[in-house]
Order: sequence, then structure tokens, then C-alpha cells
Amino acid sequence: MPKLTFSVNKEDENKKEIRNTGTLSVTKKTIKPSEIPNTTSTKVNPDTEIQISVNTVEDISAWFINSIGEKVFENVKNNEYLQLPYTENENLNTKDWLAKALKTLFSKEQIKEIGNQISQGNKNTGKLQEKEEQLELEKQQFEERMLKINTRFERLKEEVEEAESEKHRIEKEMQSSLSLNKLIPIFFKGEEDSPKHKQLRNLLNDAIDNADKNTGIFIAKFGKAWTILNTALNNLSEDEKENMELVHKATIEMLEQIADTHISERRPLLDMVADIISDSFNEYEFVSPEQTLQLDPAIHNAKGLGTASIKEGLSFAVIRKESRQAVKYADIIV
Repeated sequence: MPKLTFSVNKEDENKKEIRNTGTLSVTKKTIKPSEIPNTTSTKVNPDTEIQISVNTVEDISAWFINSIGEKVFENVKNNEYLQLPYTENENLNTKDWLAKALKTLFSKEQIKEIGNQISQGNKNTGKLQEKEEQLELEKQQFEERMLKINTRFERLKEEVEEAESEKHRIEKEMQSSLSLNKLIPIFFKGEEDSPKHKQLRNLLNDAIDNADKNTGIFIAKFGKAWTILNTALNNLSEDEKENMELVHKATIEMLEQIADTHISERRPLLDMVADIISDSFNEYEFVSPEQTLQLDPAIHNAKGLGTASIKEGLSFAVIRKESRQAVKYADIIV
């Protein structure tokens, strides 16, 4: 492969223009740094990405070396077929050699444009790096927040588990310390032990025989509710409508006592309570709000509730025994 060489016409040695035998023409006059746009000095840190303005040919040389690697340009510099003119006797380092190569190949305007393009690229890179750093910071902050939340959640979980354990312990202790079977005959009695009262007590005893964690609490609450109802039934007057209002109000208080407390015998117990109440009235019949699992427009305040299942009742329904028309609709929770 032929060398790319340059020959100088000695007759025109004192002239600035030099002719050569190749396809490139160069000027003998060495370009001074002052002739390159903007002589601002730029320091380059090879260990970090350059985020500085690139204004001089030396800046451009440094940017290329730091971006691509000095070894690449070192190989070009030492290639015998790619020698720069007038460098035979100069001991140039790679950076200075590349700066001189750029001056040889490009005009001042072109060098300025190259610097502008590199500077703009550095700005964009700097913005991208800043955005990445911001995202990384936000990620770290998010992870710290999640760590705190998880720590707090685990602590709350432990507290809930401890509370549940204590609750079960108390319930177990309550059920083992109370002889509920002995309480039933004392609190749930009436009218010379009528068949319906006996049936009520039998349902409660069945619940005790098949007790679960809610049984003791339910029977304790139901006992208080039964006392409220019995007080109303024992204070009836001769005015049946007035009595109906009095007892209906008592059923509301009764259901409040056993709210959110459920055992499998709850529904039949409330049906039995409704039968016992109805025996005290000639004109009115009381109906448990939990008699059915589905809404019944004939006895429930079902407007706007759709077809949802009944969770529990808030008041008993009252209907006339003869006409079967509702006097009071049962309020419910679905």
C-alpha cells in the first residue's frame, strides 16, 4: 500500500501557500491557538464523564480521547500511512497530535461547529444523567418509605395477633368459669313454664352443648336482652296499640344487645321470641326480622336494598293477625 506523502516546492518555500503531490493542500503557516474560536481553557478529568463546554480544538481533542479511548488514536498516530505533515521532528503526545490533525483536516468554522455539537450533546447527557440520579433518589426514598411501612405493618400484625390470643384466652376462661346450663333456668323462665318458654330454654341448652367461641358471649348478651323484653311484657296496659309500641321499642333494644354476635341458634331463638311476644296480643303478631335470609317486601323495609341477603335485624315486624297487613316493617342490615 503506497504511503500518503507530501512534497514541498522549495522555490516557494517563503510563500504561505504550499502545493503537494496528493489530493490534500495544506498551509505551511502553523495555526496558533489564538486563531481558534474561544480560547477558554478546559480541564478534563479522564475518570469522569465530561459535562463541560467544548470550545477549542484542544477541548475537542480531549473529548474524543476520553470518549473513544486514547489507544485508538495512538494507533492512528503511529500508522506510517497516515502521517501528518511537518510532524517528523515533533514529539507530540496523542492529545496534541489529534488537535493538530483536526486543525489540518477541518476549517475554523467546521471546528467551531464540531465543538458546538459536542457541547450540546454533553448538555443533553448531563440532563439525562441528572434525571437518572433524580429517579434513583426517588427510588431510594420510596424503598425507605416501604421499609418503614412494612416494619410498621409487621408490628401492627404482631399486636393484632397478641390481641387475638388474649381474646381467645379470655373467651376460653369465661366459658370454663361460667356454668351456663345453671343460668338458663334462672334467667329464661316465664308464665308457669309454658311450652314456648321451655322450647326457648331447650334451644339455649342445645347452643351450650354445641358451643363455639361466640356462644358464651351471645348467651350473656341475649340474657340481658331477654330481661329488657320481659320488663316490657310485664308492664302492659289495657291499650293494645300502646302496648304494641312499647314492646316494639323493647325489641329494638333487644336486637341492639346482640348486634354483631351470631351463633347457629340465633334465628330460631328470635322466631321463638316473636311467638312468645305474639301470645300477649290479640290484634298484633310480631315477626322476627331474621325469619328469612332473603328480603321480603311484606315485612321488611326493603326499598332500595335490591335482592341482597339479610345480615341481621334491627327491629321486629308487626302485622295485623286478621288482615295480615304490616303495621310496622322490620329494619334490617344487608
